[in-house]
Amino acid sequence: MAIILLLSKVRGKKVQPFIDSFADAYCKVTDHVLHCGNIVEKVAVQAEDGGYVSALPNEQQPESVRAIFEQGVDETDLEQIKTMFEMRSEVQEYLTSFNLIGKNINLIMNRCYDLVNLCLSFIDDPSKIRTKDDLKELSFYFTKQKKIREEMLQSIVSPECFQRMTKY
Repeated sequence: MAIILLLSKVRGKKVQPFIDSFADAYCKVTDHVLHCGNIVEKVAVQAEDGGYVSALPNEQQPESVRAIFEQGVDETDLEQIKTMFEMRSEVQEYLTSFNLIGKNINLIMNRCYDLVNLCLSFIDDPSKIRTKDDLKELSFYFTKQKKIREEMLQSIVSPECFQRMTKY
């Protein structure tokens, strides 16, 4: 048992810088896209046949949503999501999904990466918003940054990284 704990600590020290870089990139892209704050307004949509939805034109969106859609996604955002992808891959190389710690870390990193990736695609092209689940994910991304950072990411990042996250 002691050998397993020792190996976990060694792996943790090797993998922690990758986890922290992932979280830093998450915060940078999110703060850039969301203009450093939670968005409380929802994307304005219209109902379509078959239970689908479509985003209304930008001029009919609430002001904060319109600003995000008009800004779109730029090279800085793409670089940050690339960093997230690379850091997630590095972590997955070190941690197997067969141990509880690795499963938890991978679950959080995958959720954050998938959320940013999906929402950036919606911001880049709002016509990709087609279902209520799409709206739910975008709303979660817009409104729950405190929860994502203070509950999800805090559980895997170093204390130093968490301090940086609160300054973004």
